[in-house]
Amino acid sequence: MNVTTGRIAKIGLISIFSLTLIFHLLILTGLIPYSMVWGGRVTSQSQMIVFETVSIVVNAFFLLVVLLKSGFFKVQLPEKIANGILWVMVVVFVLNTVGN
Repeated sequence: MNVTTGRIAKIGLISIFSLTLIFHLLILTGLIPYSMVWGGRVTSQSQMIVFETVSIVVNAFFLLVVLLKSGFFKVQLPEKIANGILWVMVVVFVLNTVGN
């Protein structure tokens, strides 16, 4: 992969996951009404807390993997594990797209 392309991809993924985390935190705090998300399937405050907590955990994990793979921390994931997790992310997003 080209150095510039790789750098753009890393910055893009870090930005997307960071903004997604902020979005879910805004929903959790009530600044964005939960009736506007999850396709209207969330019908109660307790249901919203569960859905948003799962979203925050998953997105935070994906962000952490991208940050580790990008070398933002001294701790390094083994290459095979990092690539495997990235492929799992691809599958999750493909399934999400098909589901939508």
